[in-house]
Amino acid sequence: MITKKKISDFIILQLKTICKNDPQEFTENTQLIGEQRSIKSVELVDLLLCLEEYVEDNLKAKFDWSGDSAMSEGKSILKNVDTLSAHIFELQKK
Repeated sequence: MITKKKISDFIILQLKTICKNDPQEFTENTQLIGEQRSIKSVELVDLLLCLEEYVEDNLKAKFDWSGDSAMSEGKSILKNVDTLSAHIFELQKK
């Protein structure tokens, strides 16, 4: 089983790669959606496509990020790096 920390580290590494022209510090608290988001929409889509492949290859699970609830700011799995990594971590338990 892959740890939540390893998943968070992978997400942060991908953010650094995707956002290489925008040097900033990414942490588990980095906002991914909403008014205070740290990345552009196109960067978020790139990240989610990468994570979809990561989940399928490493966790043998399906990562569906296209639902309406994923994009709602309030309780979204995409709120920040921590909520996203927690969701991915839970996928491997199914």
